[in-house]
Amino acid sequence: MKTFFKFFNTHITAFTFLFIAIYYSVVMLQGFDVCDEGFALSSYQMVFSAPDSIEYNMLFWLTTITGGLWYQLFPMGGIISFRILGAVTLMGTMFISYRTLLPYIHKKYILISLLMLMVSMGFGVVNFSYNTLSGFLSVIIMLMLFRGLLNNKLMMVAISGILTGLSMFASLPTITIAAQLLTILFYQTINSNITWKSTIRSALLYCGGIMLSVSAIILLMKYIGHFDIYKKAIQSITNHAVASDSNHNLLLLAKKYAKDYLHVTKMGLLWVSFTAALGFIKPLCNKTICSILWYTAALLFNIFVVWNNPIFITYFLAITSTLILAINSNQKIQTRVIAFGAFVTAFFLPLGTDPGIHSIGHSSMWVSLPFFFFAIRHLKEIDLRISSATTKISGFMDTSTIKLASIIFISAFFLVKSFQIANGAYFDPGSRFHKTSLVNSDLSQNIYTTMQRASIINHILEQTSQIVKPNDYLLVYDKFPVLHYLTETRPYVYNPWVWAYDSYNFKQQLLRAESEIKTKPYVIVQKFETIMAFSPPTEDYLNENRPDSYLNRAESHKALKEFLTRNKYTLYLDDEYFSIYEPEL
Repeated sequence: MKTFFKFFNTHITAFTFLFIAIYYSVVMLQGFDVCDEGFALSSYQMVFSAPDSIEYNMLFWLTTITGGLWYQLFPMGGIISFRILGAVTLMGTMFISYRTLLPYIHKKYILISLLMLMVSMGFGVVNFSYNTLSGFLSVIIMLMLFRGLLNNKLMMVAISGILTGLSMFASLPTITIAAQLLTILFYQTINSNITWKSTIRSALLYCGGIMLSVSAIILLMKYIGHFDIYKKAIQSITNHAVASDSNHNLLLLAKKYAKDYLHVTKMGLLWVSFTAALGFIKPLCNKTICSILWYTAALLFNIFVVWNNPIFITYFLAITSTLILAINSNQKIQTRVIAFGAFVTAFFLPLGTDPGIHSIGHSSMWVSLPFFFFAIRHLKEIDLRISSATTKISGFMDTSTIKLASIIFISAFFLVKSFQIANGAYFDPGSRFHKTSLVNSDLSQNIYTTMQRASIINHILEQTSQIVKPNDYLLVYDKFPVLHYLTETRPYVYNPWVWAYDSYNFKQQLLRAESEIKTKPYVIVQKFETIMAFSPPTEDYLNENRPDSYLNRAESHKALKEFLTRNKYTLYLDDEYFSIYEPEL
């Protein structure tokens, strides 16, 4: 047994990555998301054959192109092939993060953090998306920048800038990672051996790399005929920024981020306060029953925190740990620079995206979260200086108690995440034991979901197959983009996921499509909600008098009905879950 444990400890990295590969291989087989995944897959399918039909997806040009190339390699690989691509990208991200941090943080802390982030969303998400690619690029950017700064290799700084410019095209908002320019300036302030001349040279090379990359991508776009489509996509998002019911309204985004960071702070302070209280009580628990009660209280509290919002507490630990270490003069310069760069990525990367911390927040902590365990390990070396006073963090409670509290937190984290993953998949909630049914499509082989969900999807696929063929235009309203991918049809309004438009843009794109596309499409209208669980049908789904909400846009319903009336559509099929409208012959 000792020999086995010695062998395991020696090869713990290999065993961890083997476990990760097995985990992804298992979870990717279940869960059928008709929204986010359908939105992405339909764009990969059409980006080379009909790029104008997925114009909105060009906001994620590099992601869409990468997925499109994968689709060219495996056109019938289906949903499972893109989940494999997602898993490979995620594991590549983990490995680069591991290699970046290994010279500075013990490998067991890095591996624990990677496992936490692997399960952090609680759904076993492995689909290839702009979040996946943005996270991958962010860790390479940091690796190049850190090695360039710390080893005085200016070419690596320039490469970091090139990759930063590239990341802008994976998802437009990820240009915020250009805030790594602050890391270059931070390195100058903490290292007396670095001159301002050297710092300015590094900053110019970094910015030059960004401009070079952006210029090269624009030239490539023009060469393959995507640049005009990309410009139109940018125009649509600027219209989003002022529409009152848009997910990208600038004022609403600003309020949302302020609210999110407030919740992060509240959750973090709650965790710190309660953990500190438990720490003070721990030395008083000399009797067995008292110790049992202490452990129970600590575990239940951490389960409560993780269950309510795991990303907020994880995010708090990541950004506070990196910030504390970055400003701590007791730490080595290399550690402080990497901690600061990790903080910059974690803090700025989620800015500009609609879900923000709730989505790409998970992809922004690959390098920052391990610093939480580094901070716990080096508590005695950390001090905070306020004027002339120095406060040791370890002075607030016994160091061993802090380490024990962190172990309890990790245990609670994995308990909660394991339960959630076993009882839900991305946008497909419910026990995985009930996900045993298949959707009848060659493109969805090996993906299991619940019998009810499979039945609903199979029914609309059967009806759709009778009215359209591959490459036909189709208008799917408003949260069922996977239908485009499964039927290999072109989105009529330049976006497979109509709901992603605010009502103003949807109306404008309908009018534009009428003028640019000669043929009128069949229109399929869902009568139930598909984000997360499938809701019961709503008979008056298009009733514009229903109150506006995040999911329901009355003005969009009105615009669709005006389109149907204006073009003399007739009802082709009307059942419990869908209505299909046929264009005038």
